[in-house]
Parts: sequence; structure tokens; C-alpha cells
Amino acid sequence: MTYARVAADAAPRFPHFRPIEDGVMGFLGGHVESLFTMAKAPDATPPGTFTRHEAQRLFHALHTGSDADFLAAADALTKRLVGRMNRTTAEGLLVCLRAETPTDGRVAGALKLQVVAPNAAVLRALDSGDLVLTAVKDLLDSPGDLQKGALVASSSPAGQVLCGDRVTHIARYFPEAFDIQIYCRPSVAAKAFFDAVDEYAESLISEVAAAWPTVRPGSPREVLAELGQKVPGLTATLRADIAERLETAARPVARLDTTRIVKETYQADQITISGPLEEMRRHVRVAARPDGDGWQVTVDAAGRPAPSHQ
Repeated sequence: MTYARVAADAAPRFPHFRPIEDGVMGFLGGHVESLFTMAKAPDATPPGTFTRHEAQRLFHALHTGSDADFLAAADALTKRLVGRMNRTTAEGLLVCLRAETPTDGRVAGALKLQVVAPNAAVLRALDSGDLVLTAVKDLLDSPGDLQKGALVASSSPAGQVLCGDRVTHIARYFPEAFDIQIYCRPSVAAKAFFDAVDEYAESLISEVAAAWPTVRPGSPREVLAELGQKVPGLTATLRADIAERLETAARPVARLDTTRIVKETYQADQITISGPLEEMRRHVRVAARPDGDGWQVTVDAAGRPAPSHQ
């Protein structure tokens, strides 16, 4: 492990290895474990990929390089991050580490820890049974709350990097500093897909929605290829346009999970009408009022709808 202060005005020195006490090992191990736990959640962000070979080489050096390679890579990554920071980005501590884990083999990467509480306290139990309240200065992110981290692992394919869910909610400077492409979550990917179909092939969206659960999950082009066999109007040109939109977004779609139920929502003033997309397209109709004064939403139902209140 090594670490250095990172901020817009930082001038980090060449790093050196830092001693790892048992408490620090548990603290950092908790962060690593939390990142892998988040990555396995049902709607977790897919693994990122390196957009440049040099960035992949630096993380590979952290993972399998010699001591000299590790320190050189940590130095380069620290300077990269500092170079991306400005007066609006919070300063912190960039920890570069390598560790052996029981479930994912060797892992390595960079964690940016930030001060979450300038003044805090911890409760310690003594051997005598007494409790002691101890003050703590500059309390850092707890495991599970880390906002910025990037890890490679022996259990992951080459070129993939785990960034964790929370990195998607922050400024993009952290993944961009390390040339990491972040992809959107499965739920967002499904929404982006049907938004694209609605834009390029609005008249086909009902057919696409009906065929959606019958095709296998996969990349946008794989899913579109199967859909093209089931929806004749979804031509090669339309499929290419939709795929390009999904692949070139700021946060591209890496994979489409066709087992997900996609919902559609209409907002009419203070009234919200929502349901599975296929059912919405079958039973909900939107049309301009005959008198030209506004719009009318009609919902067809087999039985009399029963109201509920809250």
C-alpha cells in the first residue's frame, strides 16, 4: 500500500510503501469487499473498461508488477488524478493497494478517501469492561460509503475494471483520470433502449416491447439482431441507428437485460399513469381532444377500475 494527498494544488512526491496495521488492513479490506458486494447487486453498474492501453498497463503494474513497478504506477496514477482536479473537487487521500482476497484472488487498484467528518468519536471497550470515548479527527469514508474507487482482480477478465455503483453519482473526473469507460446500469440501459426505439422506430415500439422478453440478454447489437428476426419492420438501418446511439452515449449501454420488465409512464398534469410497456401500448391511447383544447388519455380495462387512496 501507498498513499498521497490529492488536491488541485497538490504536488505529490514519489511514493513509498506504507506500513499496514491490522486496523488499517481491516478498514481497507472492508472497502474492497464492499466494492465487490455492490458489483454483484441486481442493478449494479457493469464493469468498466480501459479506453487506453497505458491506463490498463498502470493497473496491471499495480496488480502483478514488481515493487518498483507498483510504486511507479502509483506515482503516475496519483499525478493523473491531481491533474484532473480543480477548485471544485474535494481533496482527499489516494490509496494504491494490492491485496489477496479469498473470493476474488489478487486485487489491486486505487481508492480515493475523503474526510466525511472533521470531528468524530469512537467508543472503545477496555479489557476491564469499561467504555472509553475517544476523539477522532478527520474521519474518512466508511466501507460501503466510498465514492471513488477502481479495482482490477484476478477473477475478472483482462481489461475490465470494477468501479462500484457509487462512482456513477459523482463528477466524471475520477474515471476519466484513469481512462476508464463507465457503463450505465441495467435499469437505465433498458430505458435508454426503448427511448432510442421510440425515437427511430416509434411505430414499432409495441411490437418490440412484445418481443423483448423472448430474446436473450446481450449487447445492444446482439439483442437488436434477434429482435430483427421477430419484428420485420426493424430493418438493418434502424438497428444500426439504435445501436450507435446506445454505444456512443456519454455512459454507453454495455448489455441489455431482456428479463427486466420495462415500464412506461404518462404524466398528465397531476395524474400519473404507469405500467409494463407492453400493456401500456395495448391498453392506453393518447389523442388530441376533438375540440382541439388539450389532450385525452384513455385506458381500456376488462373490469371496472377500483379507486384507492393514500
